[in-house]
Amino acid sequence: MKYSLFVTKNNSKNENIGGIILIELMVTLCLFVLLLGFLLRIFLLTYTHWSKEFDHRNTFEEMQYAIHYIDRMTKRMDQQTFQYDKWSSTLTCKNYLGETSYFDFSGNRRVDRNTYLYYDRNRGELMTNKNKEYNTLIKGVKELTVEYENTGLLSLQLEMEGSIEEYFKITRVFRINPKGNDYEQE
Repeated sequence: MKYSLFVTKNNSKNENIGGIILIELMVTLCLFVLLLGFLLRIFLLTYTHWSKEFDHRNTFEEMQYAIHYIDRMTKRMDQQTFQYDKWSSTLTCKNYLGETSYFDFSGNRRVDRNTYLYYDRNRGELMTNKNKEYNTLIKGVKELTVEYENTGLLSLQLEMEGSIEEYFKITRVFRINPKGNDYEQE
């Protein structure tokens, strides 16, 4: 008598000779689908987590870029010509060519030439307008708050919203040497 791994000796003509029955196939298929569903869920959770992390990092880097841009542009100006008008939230100064330059934090669109930075509240963007170009510096700005003290400190608070309904704030204090416009409004 010859024996094999897959074939068993049958005593009856109606018994199945080896192979897999339908119940075993269904149980194996169900276990495979459960395992695949579990792995897919882990993949989606990981993807969602890293997507949020990327959004946070991207928003923070944009905020840092805007603050660095403001810092760099204010250092290029003639420090003795700074004038801050707290009623219009505008910082006026002279650039290296002696032309009047503006940093407008009021939230209104500014069309003047040599506007190194302005905040457009309606569009939620920080923009530049050096030669009437209207370039967007960063998007997604929720609010830009400016506080000025007579000691020459200009505090800028930038609040942005990420794509996941979260808000980020960053505050930077600039030391400038302003000359005037510290009058009280009547």
